[in-house]
Amino acid sequence: MKKIFFVFTVLLFIYSLVSIASGAGIAGKNPKNQKHIALLLPSAKADNLNIAADILTKLLESRGYKISIADSQNSASLQISQIEKLTDEKTDMLIIAPVRPAALSKVIALAKEKNIKIIAFDKMIENAPIDFHIGFDAFQIGVLQGKIIEKTLGLNIQQKGPFYFEIFSSPKEYSESILYYKGALSVLAPYLAKQRLRNRSGRFSFDASSQTNIDAQEAQKRMEYLLSKYYVAGGLDAVLCAEDNFASGIIEALKKAGYKTDADFPIITGQNCLKENVKAIIDGEQTASVFKDYRILAEKTAEIADAVLNGKSFKNPPQTTYKYGNGAIPSILLDAKIVYKNDIQKEIFDSKYYKKAEILKIK
Repeated sequence: MKKIFFVFTVLLFIYSLVSIASGAGIAGKNPKNQKHIALLLPSAKADNLNIAADILTKLLESRGYKISIADSQNSASLQISQIEKLTDEKTDMLIIAPVRPAALSKVIALAKEKNIKIIAFDKMIENAPIDFHIGFDAFQIGVLQGKIIEKTLGLNIQQKGPFYFEIFSSPKEYSESILYYKGALSVLAPYLAKQRLRNRSGRFSFDASSQTNIDAQEAQKRMEYLLSKYYVAGGLDAVLCAEDNFASGIIEALKKAGYKTDADFPIITGQNCLKENVKAIIDGEQTASVFKDYRILAEKTAEIADAVLNGKSFKNPPQTTYKYGNGAIPSILLDAKIVYKNDIQKEIFDSKYYKKAEILKIK
């Protein structure tokens, strides 16, 4: 019995030595060497960003990084405070989806002074010394939104008209917003020139059509005003919405004004395929949305974060750059696609982006 106990003790001791030896050589297993990456989100309630955060966390943790997530609650001042705190804690990398990009220049500069790596996630942060940007091709998104109106009105195959439309552009502070607008107008401009497409309110320019916030209630109030001022007798054929959030507010305004989906509901665009808007497309209230697959965004961001922190080369080299000072910031822009009602099963449900049951129960 003593002999068996002695052998067991020796084997246990050898096993412990092997475990310690093997663990010492694994990056990230030793807490002292584990690098910390913080992901800052504008809001933890955003469908698309939640999907990306979950995948990004798992991918980076699997590479041995410590991950923390900060919910900025759509507050620029809170996000600044969070960055300051993470800077003081000597976090190795900040992946920032900005609330207000222009507000972050100074605090990011301070973080860079402490050699913290910065990735602008989803939206660009201009006039700041970031290391990398990854997001979606904003001009292409605008083109796709313009094509939704072009196709649904039949502008490219028929000579009917004139058709009347209104524009709800994204806030001017985001560098992507003007690109959405220019992309959409690159498709619609020929029809405007021929007067087949018209804007009745006069709020046609980018500055005049830009919303203050990406907010459904603000969009609803503006749409209610436009309907009461310019469309009392109807005649609204399309609304170029840069965001799904705008579409949600506009839909409420239209229903409140008595518009019916089976009769006079206008064409409504959007982007992001948020849960509420996927249901709106199914119900015939929203025509389509531009689908940006945040799973791909998360996967590419994980690759970039790992490469930037470890000085590795990129599998897919940056496609473009943003100027900053005397240098340039590398940027990867991902493609998007239009999702109409007939595309939802394949693109959203079959791909497991959302569960069908959770969308159908939305009222």
